Amino acid sequence: MEDEITVEKTEMNNETMKMEKRSERMTLGDYDNEELWKFLKQQGMQLLPVLGIHYYYQYTIPLVISSVMGVSTLFEMPLYLVHVKGLTE
Repeated sequence: MEDEITVEKTEMNNETMKMEKRSERMTLGDYDNEELWKFLKQQGMQLLPVLGIHYYYQYTIPLVISSVMGVSTLFEMPLYLVHVKGLTE
């Protein structure tokens, strides 16, 4: 986990309002943590509208489907495949 890698990131420059690529060096552990937080934020943003629909309209089917889809995407996530299943390319 202490090996360093170079990661290319694309970010919006607020001054020029254009997308810019930059390189960043980080350890494998930092990269994995960043990818995990990105996944958790994505799942949270998908869950918020579904919870709103459930609260306002009392529909439970979108809540169930969202839960199943979230778990299924977890099993396809590269971090899960590498760290839990031990698969590499």
